[in-house]
Amino acid sequence: ALGYFLFNKQNENEQLANEKANTETELANKEAELASRVQELEELTTQYETLKAENDALGITNEELDKKIASLKGQVNGLKSKKRLSDRENTQIKKQIALFKADLLKKDQEIRELKAENDSLLADKNDLINEKYAMGDSISNLNKTVAVASVLKAESLKITALYENGKEYDKDNY
Repeated sequence: ALGYFLFNKQNENEQLANEKANTETELANKEAELASRVQELEELTTQYETLKAENDALGITNEELDKKIASLKGQVNGLKSKKRLSDRENTQIKKQIALFKADLLKKDQEIRELKAENDSLLADKNDLINEKYAMGDSISNLNKTVAVASVLKAESLKITALYENGKEYDKDNY
């Protein structure tokens, strides 16, 4: 009986040791998963901050980006204080990360479009500046012509009118 009792106890101890090892492995996996989610969120925060910097460079202010950055930083800090994630929290964070990545792609596309529009507007601006200088030169030439013409004086003009049949009609001198 004592031998059976010791054999049974040893089996229970082995089962407990296996369960403990499985639990430790599971905890290590969850901790690693938490660390990877925190890292992903930190990378998203960095990308949003880069996006905000590009918007600022283009002269665009976006309160929505500021709110998202603050939200992400709060989430990162909250996750750093936890030791592990539940499965529900993990799937929720994965969904959020997917949404944030989709939003980042959309914002990147908007920035590319704005940069292209900005380049187009700069080219139009340069064309208009060149046209302005060309018009300025034309106006300056016209002003010179007007200045020369204003010096000319007309004296003793004689006007001859022609009838439809080709005969001339002389009038007095003006």
